[in-house]
Amino acid sequence: MKLLEEHTSDEAPDATTTNVTSGPFKGLQTPHRSLKANASYVTSSLVDAYLITHPHLDHTSGFIMNTANFQSTGRPKKLAALPPTIEAFKTHIFNNVIWPNLSDENQGVGLITYMRLREGGSSAIGEGDSRGYVEIVDHLGVKAWSISHGHCVETHTHRGSNAGLSLPESGSPMLRPQSLPFMQNSPRSDSLMSGPSVQQIRAEIGGFCVYDSCAYFIRDLPTGKELLIFGDVEPDSVSLSPRNRHVWSEAAPMIISGRLAAIFIECSYNDSVTQDRLYGHLAPRYLIEELNVLAEEVETQRRLHDKDDKENKKRKRVNLVPPAASRRPPPTPISKYPCSRQIILVLRFLWNAMSLLFSYLRHLLYFFPAQNVEAASIR
Repeated sequence: MKLLEEHTSDEAPDATTTNVTSGPFKGLQTPHRSLKANASYVTSSLVDAYLITHPHLDHTSGFIMNTANFQSTGRPKKLAALPPTIEAFKTHIFNNVIWPNLSDENQGVGLITYMRLREGGSSAIGEGDSRGYVEIVDHLGVKAWSISHGHCVETHTHRGSNAGLSLPESGSPMLRPQSLPFMQNSPRSDSLMSGPSVQQIRAEIGGFCVYDSCAYFIRDLPTGKELLIFGDVEPDSVSLSPRNRHVWSEAAPMIISGRLAAIFIECSYNDSVTQDRLYGHLAPRYLIEELNVLAEEVETQRRLHDKDDKENKKRKRVNLVPPAASRRPPPTPISKYPCSRQIILVLRFLWNAMSLLFSYLRHLLYFFPAQNVEAASIR
């Protein structure tokens, strides 16, 4: 609604419509004069799919409240997310307790259809750079990667989030949430500390789980341009399940090729907030830390890309040289003088010719005397 308010002109063809003159909806003609009515029109009639990063209420309440307005549309809206988020909607939201089951599963009314995305995309879909991207609406493809959004303060498990727990090597500096059992007696601090051993962490972490969030690569299929949009995310350096690096690794070649147009990432707090009060979010110091990781990935992959280019050019040059079997070996030099070979060949030819000539004359000398003796005896 704020976008419509900022970019809508009062000038319209009639008194019942408005025109959007700038911004992302430039050129849109809305059917109402009221901003609230036009906002409802956009969500119910123009938006066909909703990408949800994680099921926390500050990210889903607006969508949930507006589902009642979906009945005016001619087809169900797509709710696209990774399977754990879809399961959370099914179990805790659209369950006829918290909210009516408006989905098309479990005998729901069918205003919403779940679209379960595969993490990292499906290798069976698409070709080339578009491989793995699922087309959620016309000309827009999406690929999802799970990321971490803090941990639960209670000792329990859900969604198997801590199955991919990645812990630092023993003795390495790390940050640990203050709510963990082995940190409860530690003084609150936001500085790097020498953490306990890996064995102690594994023993103490027990049933602690990590909140799953998601990062989406959204691709304009006709042009190949992409956006990277993060949900709520914590830095890898403090996470019990660090997963940001694989997102940066995926983004790095897109930056090198110029395909990645923008990155949207949250930074919920300023640097005055201590690490144990971030609750799975970023502060500027951690945002810089994550962007440095991205820069490292870009440099690493750029070096690999340049190395591959050099090897390809080298192979092309080798292919241009004819094979050894079709090349004559260079003549063995007889002398350091360039004309000596030709002179020797001419002398050999003259010697052979003179030898042949002398041999012929010798035969003539023997032949003619014999002929003269025979003629004299006849007379």
